[in-house]
Amino acid sequence: MKELCKKMMRPALLIRVGCYFVLALAYNSVYSQVAVDPAELLQQAKSLHDYHPDSCFVLYEQAAKGFRQLPDLKGEIECRIGISDLYKNKGYYHRAFDELWDALLLAEQLKDTVSLITIYNDLGRLYAIYEKYPAAIEHFNTSLRFLKSLATSSRQEYTAMKNIYYSLSVTNRKTGRYATALVYLDSCMRTKNQHKLSQDNVQFIDAERGIIYLKMGKPKMARAYLERANSHFVSFAKSYRIVTSMFLGDIYAIQNDWYRANQLYSYSLESQEESNVHGDIKVEILKKLANSYQVLGQVDSAFKYQGLAIATTDSLFNTKSAVNSQLFEIRNKHDEQIRVKDEFIAAQRLIIERNKIRESRLMLLIGFMLVVMVAAMIIVSMKRKLRKSKLAAEQIRIQSAYDREKSRAVMEVKSKELTANTLQMIEKDRVLEELLQELKKKSPGSYASMKGKISKGNRDMWERFNKRFIEVDAKFYERLRDKHPDLTPTEQKHCALIKLNFDSKEMATLLGISINSVHISRHRIRKKIGMEREDNLESYIANIS
Repeated sequence: MKELCKKMMRPALLIRVGCYFVLALAYNSVYSQVAVDPAELLQQAKSLHDYHPDSCFVLYEQAAKGFRQLPDLKGEIECRIGISDLYKNKGYYHRAFDELWDALLLAEQLKDTVSLITIYNDLGRLYAIYEKYPAAIEHFNTSLRFLKSLATSSRQEYTAMKNIYYSLSVTNRKTGRYATALVYLDSCMRTKNQHKLSQDNVQFIDAERGIIYLKMGKPKMARAYLERANSHFVSFAKSYRIVTSMFLGDIYAIQNDWYRANQLYSYSLESQEESNVHGDIKVEILKKLANSYQVLGQVDSAFKYQGLAIATTDSLFNTKSAVNSQLFEIRNKHDEQIRVKDEFIAAQRLIIERNKIRESRLMLLIGFMLVVMVAAMIIVSMKRKLRKSKLAAEQIRIQSAYDREKSRAVMEVKSKELTANTLQMIEKDRVLEELLQELKKKSPGSYASMKGKISKGNRDMWERFNKRFIEVDAKFYERLRDKHPDLTPTEQKHCALIKLNFDSKEMATLLGISINSVHISRHRIRKKIGMEREDNLESYIANIS
C-alpha cells in the first residue's frame, strides 16, 4: 500500500516541480526585460561609439527596442542617429541614409527641434561623401536655421552649432573654398570658447585646420596642427587617426620623404581595416600608398595597391573614382552604341508597320466615313431629343419655381396670421391678469376660483398654438431634429417661437415660464447647435428648411 502511495505521489510531485520551474523562468524573463534600462544602454553605446563601434550596434538596437516598448520616441531617435553614424563610418551609406530618414520621420512627428538639428547636419555629411556639395550645404543651413529658431540655447545647442560650423568648414574645404572653410572653423572655435564648451573635440578642429593649410600649400603650418591632433587620435579616438595619418603622409610626400610618407599611408590603411570605418577615403589611401611604392621603386607593391584601389572603387563608389573614370567612359560609349542599334532596329520596325498601315488605310478610310455618317445621324437625333428634354426640363423648373414661390407666400401669410393670433392671445392673457389682480383686491374669495380657470386656459394656450403651428409648417420639427437630434422637446418649442420672431417676454407668457428660464434655454440651444457669440440664432433657425 505504501509503495502504491509513493507511485501515485511521484507524478504529482513532478508536475508541481515543473510548474514552479516554468513560473521561475517566466518571472526571470519578465524581470530581465524590466531590469534593462534602454537609457542606460544608450549611454553605454555613446561611450563606446568612437572606440568599439562594432559593440555599439547591438547596444543601440537593444536600446531602440526598449524605447519603442515604453514608448519613448526621443530615445529611439537618438539610437537611430547613432546607428546611422556607425553605418556611415563603415561605408554602408544607403543604410546610414535609411536610419536618418526613419529618425527624421520620428522627429517631425514629435516636433523635436533638437533632434532635427542633428539629423539635418548628418544628412549634409552623407551628401558631402557623395560629393553632392550644394545639397550638403543646404542641409547644414537647414540645421543651423532650426538651431537659431530655439528660444533659449543650452550647452547642448551650442555644441550642435559648433558641429555645424565644423561640417560647413569641411564641405567648403572639399569644394576648394579654403578661405571660407577657415572662417567657419574660426566660428567653430569662437563658439567653443565663448560658451566654455568641452575641449574634448579640439583635436578635430586642429586636424581640419591642418588639412586646410595643406590644401592651401602651407605644409609647415599644416604639419604642426596635424601632428598635434594625430598624437591624440593614436591614443584616444583611434578611428580618426586614419585621416590625420593620411594627410601627414601627404606632407612628407611634398618634402620628398617618401619612406616616411609610405609608413604613414600604411599605418592609415591598417587603422582603417582594423576599425572598418572611414570607408569613403579608403580608395584615396590605397592610391597614395600605390604611388609611394612606385616612387620607392617597389613596382609589385605599387601594382598590388593600385589594383586594390580599383576593386574598392568598383565595390563602394562606382563612377565617383578618378581611377575608374576611363572605364566608365568606355562603358558609356558601349551603352551609346547599343542605343544607336536599338534606334536602327526600331526605325526598321516602324517602316514595316507603316507599310502595313498603307495597305489597310483605304479600308480604314472607308470604314471611317461610314462611322462618321452614322455618328452624324445619331448626333442629329440626340440633339433633337436633347432640345425636347431641355424644353421639358425648363417647363418643369418654371412650374417648380412657381409652386415654391406660391407655397412660400402661403406659408408667410399663415405664419403672420399665426403670429397675430398668438399675440392677441398673449395680450388677452395680459388683460385677464390685470383683471385678476383687481379681483384679488376687491373680492379675494372669487380670486382663487377665477385664477384656477385662467391658469388652465393658459396651459392650453401652448397646445392651441402648437397645433396651428404644425398646420402652418408641418415639417419644421422633423427638419430641426434631423439637423440637431440632441435638442429636447422644450428646446424645440423655443425654436418654433424663435422662428416666428417672438421676444423673450412673449415666449415666457406663452410657455408659462419666467423670462430668465427663456434666456437659459436660448443659451443651451446656441451651445448645442455650436454657435459662436457673434452668430445670430434667429437668422439660423429662420433658414432651417
